[in-house]
Amino acid sequence: MIEKIPLQVSEFINLYFNLPLNGKKVTCPYYINIKIIRARMALRVLIGKGSPEEIIQECLIYEKLRGVDFRKMSISEIRDFMVKRHIGIDCSGFIVHILDYWLKSIQKKHLWKHLKFPKQNLYMNISRLFRPIENISAYMLINKNNSSQIKNLNNIRTGDLIRLKGLKRGYHVMLISEIDKSGGKVKSFKYIHATRWYTNEHGVREGRVIITNTDLPLYKQKWTDILDGKNWTFEEILKDKNFSQIRRLKNVPLY
Repeated sequence: MIEKIPLQVSEFINLYFNLPLNGKKVTCPYYINIKIIRARMALRVLIGKGSPEEIIQECLIYEKLRGVDFRKMSISEIRDFMVKRHIGIDCSGFIVHILDYWLKSIQKKHLWKHLKFPKQNLYMNISRLFRPIENISAYMLINKNNSSQIKNLNNIRTGDLIRLKGLKRGYHVMLISEIDKSGGKVKSFKYIHATRWYTNEHGVREGRVIITNTDLPLYKQKWTDILDGKNWTFEEILKDKNFSQIRRLKNVPLY
């Protein structure tokens, strides 16, 4: 039995994987902003927090402003063009947009209405009110205030999150998008994320995990997303084996 995320949500996700840019289908690259001033003042599409529609629109605007023609450019050239202009998506921006779209598709409140935000000063509270997506980090989604661990792999569901330690700094979050079950046991699952790794193939990406034994932790399973002999995602898993786990948002009614 294959469990998948809702079709409407899957179609939304597919936009990130196939941004339609003047006849080209471009996979959204990775971009993260680390400058606080820029994060507070810039458009969210320019700080790694844009929706597919915002990313498409910004790319087409820059295409005209810079006098280039995407139809005459290769996919890799278009992606380089995007990265140089800070157009891309980071891991939390990708996951937040997916979950928010999922909730809206079943006529529920925005994702941030279900989350617990840390206590902050008045300025940050106002910023969060008007710019909620920019104020939701990977750590906020995967900490104990907003999610809890799913210890038994046979109990995972699509929409569950996978938390990891970043290879450089901070945290990384991924989303389970498909589960293959047989006889009530999970045989494998797919995950999606926006990753800074995988060399020129950085950005939104899908991976698959084959379950060798449901009683074993994540790092004991088979992570198959290998490029040029290297699996960056599995290296993040290994960076902190105990921290790497599957989490479920506590108060987010996806089902």
